[in-house]
Amino acid sequence: MEVPPLSLSVVSLLPSALHQPTTTPPSEPLSLPALPTPAPALSPTFSLSPSPNHPPPYPSILLGQTVSIHLRLSNSNATPVAGVKTMLELQSPGARTRLTEVIHGQSARDEGTAPDEQETRAFDNLPRLEPGEGIDVLGEGEVKELGTWIGICSVAWETRDGRKTFQRFFKFNVTPPFSIKTRIHTPSQPNAALSPSRRKRVFLEVLVQNAASQALGFRSVDLEPVLGLEIVRDGDASASTAAAPSKLASLLPGDTTQFLFILQPTSATTDAPARSLFPPHAQPGSIAPLGRLDVSYVCGPHHERGRLQTSTLNRRVPAAPSRARSAPRPPLKDGWEVDLVVRDDARDVAVEAEFTLRLRLALRAPATYTPDQPTPALALQYLSPIPPAPALAAPLLSPPARSPSAAPPSPASQSRVLTPASATMSPGPSRASLAPLPVTPSQNPSASGPPTTGPAPAAPWPPVPELPRRTAPQGTGRVAPLGHSLVVIPALSLQPAIEATGPSYEPPPARTRYEAAADVDLRFLALDEGMCELGGVRVLDMDDRVLLGEWDSLGDVWVA
Repeated sequence: MEVPPLSLSVVSLLPSALHQPTTTPPSEPLSLPALPTPAPALSPTFSLSPSPNHPPPYPSILLGQTVSIHLRLSNSNATPVAGVKTMLELQSPGARTRLTEVIHGQSARDEGTAPDEQETRAFDNLPRLEPGEGIDVLGEGEVKELGTWIGICSVAWETRDGRKTFQRFFKFNVTPPFSIKTRIHTPSQPNAALSPSRRKRVFLEVLVQNAASQALGFRSVDLEPVLGLEIVRDGDASASTAAAPSKLASLLPGDTTQFLFILQPTSATTDAPARSLFPPHAQPGSIAPLGRLDVSYVCGPHHERGRLQTSTLNRRVPAAPSRARSAPRPPLKDGWEVDLVVRDDARDVAVEAEFTLRLRLALRAPATYTPDQPTPALALQYLSPIPPAPALAAPLLSPPARSPSAAPPSPASQSRVLTPASATMSPGPSRASLAPLPVTPSQNPSASGPPTTGPAPAAPWPPVPELPRRTAPQGTGRVAPLGHSLVVIPALSLQPAIEATGPSYEPPPARTRYEAAADVDLRFLALDEGMCELGGVRVLDMDDRVLLGEWDSLGDVWVA
């Protein structure tokens, strides 16, 4: 076998795991040091393999790290070598990437020239690499794919008999540094769901678990939101990044850390055309994109850096929860939509003082609406919460059997006077409870003849302003509504507005809908200190006597 006149040596190779012998990880992994320790020097005996199929074990590095290699190509022959070229590549399981190419005596290859293209210059005109001289080859590339990788260094030179080549290889595995899980949270409590600034927010919880065999530290964990979303950081929506640790904390293998990102739709840049007052509506079950995570980390005692960017994170739009109601409600009116927000986020009120809750009621017409059509006559009805009725004890079917050995009551116990301290007083039956219930012939089983049915009694209008609760109130506070429970809204003038669509992989075309809004003030008197849940509201169409919308609760207030 002919010995090539050129020798290839490795000056440096990073990460250091590529040239360190494979060792068993310690039983108790070491935490990340505050300051990095120097990387170990390259062994003088380390060399690249002449074959890509050299036997395992192969070294392992982490996904997102950067492979940096410095080679030295020297003329080890006693005569000059002409037309020396060197190319460094990285081959992943799915692609082959050229890192660098060095041509001796030429600053750069001519544009459009392929690496394997034959030399067209005459042999005597080629630059010579003199004995003892060398070429430095430096290249680096980020590993973005799991699996087995191969580093390839190709060397070529020209002779009078033609081109001569040889190749050297180094093989390594790429493993994941951590695993990522996400959870999506949306506002559900009425205080947030009725807030104009907080109801559109999406809370993205990111759980990162160290999947490596050594400690990790995160330099930054950022979220790049998709077009149409922005990140809220410390109450500021202008921040471009969200979670960044204040110091380089150590995450041991198997441990998990948490990051939280708050997203909301981007703010309006102009008022013309007018933007919709209604939040974006997405079909339940559809997929909405959020953004991509950009994670920069360091690993091991040498603080070797890596960076990963995930694919786009998504959220599945949940279906609207079905709420069982304890009382019937008026029929709904199709086509028209209403939206309700509480303008003021302040929920602290003073005891024995009057306070006002300002609501913004928005009305949207159907898509087929034209300006010559009439507008519903709206009214807002406050629903006072009614606590659930206490459960009654089941009546006994038969009197309990008396033991024959039971002693008769003593005269003292028969003549003792009952007082509130010694007995619990229970009210007797009222006149209404003693009155006989009306029974129709169809309900009376003893009535003869075919059952008869009559017209159902008309439901009261406006409906009763009460909202039965399924659970008892939790707080100790108490407030009382003031004024009328039914507030008639003045006539609204509908104006065109651009419907909000929100981020989506298949955004629908922007549509213009007719909308209007009105402010409604509800007055209350704070009676007792503590947390108190307010009642709900209904939006009624007084002309057609139908229901446009209903909310079970306006949220909580803190009375102090």
